[in-house]
Amino acid sequence: MPRAATRLHGAVVSLAAVALVLWPLTRDPRLPTSDDFPLSTYPMFAWPRTARLVLLYARGATADGARRALPPTVVASSEPLQAYVVLRAAVRAGDQPTHELCARIAARVAARADLADVATVLIVRGEHDALDALLLGKFGDEQLHARCDVPRAGGTP
Repeated sequence: MPRAATRLHGAVVSLAAVALVLWPLTRDPRLPTSDDFPLSTYPMFAWPRTARLVLLYARGATADGARRALPPTVVASSEPLQAYVVLRAAVRAGDQPTHELCARIAARVAARADLADVATVLIVRGEHDALDALLLGKFGDEQLHARCDVPRAGGTP
């Protein structure tokens, strides 16, 4: 191949590569069809997100009412998403399955020495500002789905 042809070929290949890299910038990242392999616009980062967090979870309360985080292992497994799915399924199934799950969680809490200060288990749907909750410990509104006392030896919760 003559030198001029090699240079032209290199220039065309380089321009095509640059065009392919820049091409995602021409698409609207809010459209579901705009995110495609192998060229992604990463649409999950393309617009502002709210810090509002709505989540279903089980939490503990001490005898004096202080909040106590419960690990996902007392709900279902060490995986937080699996614990969430179990909670969601119980709440969707109604009051009785939710209260039954609450009682099972309370029994698991009672068996753990590291949770000895937990007197009550609550299954709640919370709506919080994620930054306030994580950084400041300031929580928003919670809707109670189930509440049960932790059974302790001697009959006191």
